[in-house]
Amino acid sequence: MTPGKHIKLTREGEYMAEVEVARIGEPAGWEPYLSVEDATKLDRIQAALKAGDTTSAAQLGKVYRIAPLEPARARNSSDH
Repeated sequence: MTPGKHIKLTREGEYMAEVEVARIGEPAGWEPYLSVEDATKLDRIQAALKAGDTTSAAQLGKVYRIAPLEPARARNSSDH
């Protein structure tokens, strides 16, 4: 991974959010890592999702509701 813009996904319950963060790298340290501001933003959006506050979460990133897919019905040979 190289430093630069990156999309982080965070999920809480039935909600998921995409959050744009900047990856930071330094030659002498572990890289890449997040700034304190971006780490705080991820914490805030996760707390908002946990509380069901999608309005606040949507101010920080793109929010989705996750729903399971219905299982496909097995096709019967008489269905053709």
